[in-house]
Amino acid sequence: MKIDDILALVEPDELVEALWIRLIPLIQGPRIDALPPAAADFARVYEWVSEVGSGGHRLYFDRDAAGAAPLMLAGLERIGPPAAADLFRRALAVFPDGTPPPDLADRLAWLEANDATATAALDALDEPWRALRAEIIDALVDHARAQREELGILDGYPSGLKALDLPAEIELDQVIDIDPADRCAAAADAIQERLQAGAALADLTASQRQLHLAYATLANLIQGGRASLAEIESDLLPIADGLTAAAELLDEPLDGLVRTIGASLADGADADANDAADAAEDRLREKITPVLETLAAFADEHPDEIPPPAPDPFLIVTVAAFRLTIRETARTGAAATFLDAWDVLDEVSCGGYGGYLFCGAGDRHAEATAALRALGVDAVADQLERALAAFGEPVATATAARRAQIDALDAAAEASVLELAETFQNERTALVEALAAFVTAERSALGL
Repeated sequence: MKIDDILALVEPDELVEALWIRLIPLIQGPRIDALPPAAADFARVYEWVSEVGSGGHRLYFDRDAAGAAPLMLAGLERIGPPAAADLFRRALAVFPDGTPPPDLADRLAWLEANDATATAALDALDEPWRALRAEIIDALVDHARAQREELGILDGYPSGLKALDLPAEIELDQVIDIDPADRCAAAADAIQERLQAGAALADLTASQRQLHLAYATLANLIQGGRASLAEIESDLLPIADGLTAAAELLDEPLDGLVRTIGASLADGADADANDAADAAEDRLREKITPVLETLAAFADEHPDEIPPPAPDPFLIVTVAAFRLTIRETARTGAAATFLDAWDVLDEVSCGGYGGYLFCGAGDRHAEATAALRALGVDAVADQLERALAAFGEPVATATAARRAQIDALDAAAEASVLELAETFQNERTALVEALAAFVTAERSALGL
C-alpha cells in the first residue's frame, strides 16, 4: 500500500498495523536510524505496543527493540499520550539508573539475575498499559496523518518485493554498472566451476586461462602473502604460470611488483630478494583497486569468452521505482508504462490482486493492463483481466467506489481473485525481468 492508501483506512488498529507492515522491511538493525524521524518514532513506539500486547513489558525488554528504549521514550513523548510516556518511565525505573542495558545479552542476564523483583514490577504495569492502549493507537494514527509529508518517502520502497536497504541518493548506475571486484570475482567463479567439474587448464580459452591464473594467484597473494602460494600450487593453478600471467596483464609499476615477488620464490633467493618481495607485497595490497580494474578491463575485452555477470533484475526494477517515485515523476510515456506495471508487481506480490485493486494504484487498472501487454507479459495481463472479470461488472476507476465493489464480492468471486494471486507468483520473475529490460532500454526516456 502507498501511504495515502494506509492513511485512508478508517479503523485505527488497521491503519497502524498497515503502516507497521510497510515499515518492517526497513527497520532491521541499524537501518531504522536511516528512516525519516517520524517513521522511526512510529516504528519504535509500535514495537513497544506489539510486544507488550503479545506478552507484557517483560517480553518487550526480552527483545532487541528494547535496546533503543531511550529513543522509544523520546518518540513516545512526541507522539503521546503523556500518560503512556509516564508509564514507560516507570518501566525504565525498574533498571539501574533507569536505563536498561542496551546490549540484549547483558539485559537478559540482568533480568535473569533479578527475575523475581523485575518481573513483578514490569508485570504490574501491564494492566495500566491495557487501559491506555486505545489512546496510544489513536495517538499513532494522529501522528501518521500529521506527518504524511515526511512519511511519503516510504512510497519509493517496495511493499511486496524483497527488503531493500536503499540510501536516498542511490542511482541506477550503482546497480547496473558492475564493480570491477564483482566483475573479476564472477568471472573467476564461473571458470573455477568448470575446473571443479572436471575441465583442465587446456580446456579453457587463452583469455580464460590467463584471467584464472592471474586472478587466483593475485587473490591468494594479497590475502595470504607469498607463504600461501605454496599451499595452493596444483595442476590447475601452477604458481609460476600464475605470476607470469599476472605480470603480463598488469601495467607498470604493478607488473614489476609481481616479478619481484616471483624472484623471491626462485631457488637461491637471498635476504635482499625477500626484503624486496615483502615491500612489493605491501605495495600490491595498497594497489588492489587498479589491479582489479585492470583484470576487469581484460575480462571486458573478451565478453564472449568471459561474459559479464547480469545485474540483479529485482534490484534494477526496485531502484528505478524508488527514483521515479521520490522524484514524483509524471505518469506519461515510458514512466507511465513502468510505474503502472510496477504497481501491479509490488502490490500483487504483497496483497494479491484484491490488495492491488483496494489501493489507489488500482485506479489505473486499465492502463496497467495495457502496460503489461506492452512489456510482453501477457500472462500477468490475462490474470489481471480475470481478476477484474470476477466483479461481474465494470470495475470503478475511483478508489472509494472500487472498495465498495470489493466489499460486495460474494465468496466465489473472492476465492477466484485469491486463487489468481497464488498463480501470479509463478509469473512474477518474468514480470521483473521484463521491467528490468524496459528500464535498461528506456533509461534516457525515464530520466534515469
